[in-house]
Amino acid sequence: MKTRIHRPTRLISLCLFAALCLVFATSAFAGGKALQPATSARSGPLGMSVLPQHTVLKATTGRDLNVVLRLQADNTAPGARPPLDLAVVIDRSGSMSSGGKIQQVKQAALNLIDRLGRDDRVTLVSYDHIVTVHGRGLPPWGKGRDRLRHAILGMQPGGMTALGPALVKAIDALRQGQRGTGELQHVLLLSDGLANTGESRPPVIAARAAEAWRHGISVSTLGVGLDYNEDLMTRVADHGGGRYHFIKEAREVSSVLADELDGLSATVARGVEIAIRPGRNTRVVQVFGYPFEVRNDVAIIPVGSLRSGQSRDIVVRLAVEPGAGDNFEVAAFMTRFRAVAEDGKTHVIDAPLTVALSDDDNAVRASEDTEVTVRVADVESATSLEEAARDAEAGDFDQARVKIRGSIDDLRAQQRKTPSPRLEKKIKAMEEAEAGISAARGSASGRKSYIKAQKAQAYSDQKL
Repeated sequence: MKTRIHRPTRLISLCLFAALCLVFATSAFAGGKALQPATSARSGPLGMSVLPQHTVLKATTGRDLNVVLRLQADNTAPGARPPLDLAVVIDRSGSMSSGGKIQQVKQAALNLIDRLGRDDRVTLVSYDHIVTVHGRGLPPWGKGRDRLRHAILGMQPGGMTALGPALVKAIDALRQGQRGTGELQHVLLLSDGLANTGESRPPVIAARAAEAWRHGISVSTLGVGLDYNEDLMTRVADHGGGRYHFIKEAREVSSVLADELDGLSATVARGVEIAIRPGRNTRVVQVFGYPFEVRNDVAIIPVGSLRSGQSRDIVVRLAVEPGAGDNFEVAAFMTRFRAVAEDGKTHVIDAPLTVALSDDDNAVRASEDTEVTVRVADVESATSLEEAARDAEAGDFDQARVKIRGSIDDLRAQQRKTPSPRLEKKIKAMEEAEAGISAARGSASGRKSYIKAQKAQAYSDQKL
């Protein structure tokens, strides 16, 4: 899809947001033309569809409008993976000595290095209350491999947990060693405990991950066991455009690291982000499962990357106040990403949205896209599950049960209106979550396990 380019009316800087503003300045908003109905567009290996829950709205009546932004990657086998600059950040604090965690993590790290290619580079960082950079940009073969293996095998647990400073060291090392826009830069941050020395404020640590994302470096987090801060780890992964993993048993670390590497190898679009420029009477209320930042009235959503054949349905809730007329310009949606197979070439997909207006309630009801309705019910139940987990975390198990039971009732009501295997599956999952409350009451470990498992499930459900 080609984008019409108009002469900019003011100086455009080289920063990312200015680039986004330039794209939006070329859209139908700038031309003063009526927008087209819900659109699908494609550029390179990625397509985007904009699916409103209703394509007809009641004229002059304010309401929320849910929109699914569907990103679909080409289902083609990716070619050779570009070179990878990988930073592996390993927690060696005192708590890693329990349950054989440090041994399992060492073995997983060694296995990961053995799977890397000759053009890849590894930065290895470990931390307790002191952060140690064992090597920057080392090749995973020859003397580089020997040095990495020696450092990993020599790690001994002890001390506190300087998670924040360790992440910063890893990001800085990758930024200093970047070799080109076509290469992948990724951080794997592993911890089993609380960030309790150095910078430990979640907003500040997440902001550093967001800054790395803006420079092309993604961050995934791995929480091992039951004593780490899952809210911090999910926040860092969200802002860093990576993935969060809850690893209850240390023996699972190796398979998770392998899955991360497989995901990187199958990536066809990286640095994916969505920008939403609302229409005159539209406001972004919520993006389920993703953080967003508003800059000069444009909402920016870091998405991450997409693998070959992968689809993501991102649910956005907009507050709209249509006026008089036959149609309503809702928003302009834009996806920006780098194509891995094209040496990191930047692509932009522009898909504006308009809906029709009517005073006929039947016309509004008939315009419903029930597939969107089902997806909205899915993410709303995930939100309820996360809230219930937080109630359990606070010791209010009765309120947690009320939240889950209310969500089940809502799902069943929706299932009667729009029967769906997806809703049926969600109902069963929520019933299992309700049944698990009894075990969570029984012991401290049961409570921790329940909280982390339900938060991880909610996180996963909103990322589909």
